[in-house]
Amino acid sequence: MDYGCPQFTDPSLLKNYIQEGGFNDELLKDLKKLKQLTNQATGVTSWRPPDIVHKKNEIYIDVIESVNVLFSAKGTILRSDVSGTIKLNSKLSGMP
Repeated sequence: MDYGCPQFTDPSLLKNYIQEGGFNDELLKDLKKLKQLTNQATGVTSWRPPDIVHKKNEIYIDVIESVNVLFSAKGTILRSDVSGTIKLNSKLSGMP
C-alpha cells in the first residue's frame, strides 16, 4: 500500500506477505528472502509477459469528452460541466 492505494494485487505476490497462522519470523532473518520479496514487489510486472511481439509498434489514445449545459428560459447558464475518459490501446512489443 502507498498512501492507502494498493500498488500490486497479484495473488502470487501477495501470498508471500499474507500467511495463515500468524507472521513468520524466519522471513525477517533471511536477508536473501527479504531482497527477493522486495524485488518481486517493486520490479515485477506480472501483468505483462516479456515475449509479446506485434508487427507494428502502435499506441491508440481516445479522448472522449462530454459537455453538459443547462440553460434557463432567458438563455443564461444555470449549470455546466465537462466529463471525460481516456482509453488507451497499446500494441508495443516486448517490455516498453
